Amino acid sequence: MSYLYNLGSPGTVLHFIDADAERRWNKALANEAKRTRAAKLPGYAPGRGWISGQPEQKPVEHFYLGDIRQITPTQIMEDLHLQRGEAGCVFGGPPCQGFSMAGSRETMDPCNSLVFEFMHFVVAVKPKAFVMENVPGMMSMVTPEGVPVIDMLARIAQDGHFMTADAFKRTMAAQADGIGFLRSDAQEDTAARRTRSTRPVAPAAPAGEQLNLLAA
Repeated sequence: MSYLYNLGSPGTVLHFIDADAERRWNKALANEAKRTRAAKLPGYAPGRGWISGQPEQKPVEHFYLGDIRQITPTQIMEDLHLQRGEAGCVFGGPPCQGFSMAGSRETMDPCNSLVFEFMHFVVAVKPKAFVMENVPGMMSMVTPEGVPVIDMLARIAQDGHFMTADAFKRTMAAQADGIGFLRSDAQEDTAARRTRSTRPVAPAAPAGEQLNLLAA
């Protein structure tokens, strides 16, 4: 709810992955309405938060609520009128409790597999870059089959032509809390567009700058 409150608008389209997702949303709205009435606060509405003071910021147009395993990247790209490879960036924060040093680090935690779902999603969309929360404990975790989690993620990224598996692992090791990657052919895409247009195009960041994507 806070995501839509701060980044959405009254026109944001909500997509419920299943009936349970819609039920949970309606329950959350009802609870929030009770809370704001009791505290004599303005009622909840998408776009009433941070973005209301940012007139230059474009609000989120589509919001999906539900299990990522029950929606396809193709469906989302169709809603956004995008072709594979056209998205600028995919941001993700897969559940980290099963990997965190502060948690139980339970190998069989079913939520651990969602990080692989995220990576497969990235490969299917093929954005020019992606950013993922990086939990340091992930580097030493293994799957129920005994395969290092980082090795599986690196292989998925390599198959998706973002970078080699070795580069993926080195980047993961270098960033503690957040991680950013440029697609390996993103610079080639920019060069190709430059030859088709007379408009100036900012040069793509060289591969060596991938570790600085999150620097501000």
